[in-house]
Amino acid sequence: MEKMYAERVNQLQQLLETHPSKKIPELQLLTGSDWLHLVPHRTLDTEEDGRRAMSQARGLASSRFAFGSLHVALIREREPWLTPEGNWARVYGYADGWSEIVQPYDPEDNFQSWEAAHVIPPPDFPKGHPISPRP
Repeated sequence: MEKMYAERVNQLQQLLETHPSKKIPELQLLTGSDWLHLVPHRTLDTEEDGRRAMSQARGLASSRFAFGSLHVALIREREPWLTPEGNWARVYGYADGWSEIVQPYDPEDNFQSWEAAHVIPPPDFPKGHPISPRP
């Protein structure tokens, strides 16, 4: 499955190369995982698919440029939900105002590897601290 995603990333990057007016310098800021995240649940079979994918790539790249390290998930849905396609999904909200529905690449992973790369864990306040969840 990862090979299929890598092929879609390559296809999207080639599409941007063939449409120089759609290519922006900020695309250089996208990481490998950003590119992989753009393609797993979309096809690039039609012209409309390509336009949407290029638009999403430009939007994410612009956000990376404007907000830098603020593209960190701050909030998420407590429980994942099953999509009509049978995949687990969860909504995340970022510090830069971006939000998205995430579907993990590996359903057995339960979002753990995605969250390790995109979520800052909450601080572990000592017991008795005024904002500690522990009494």
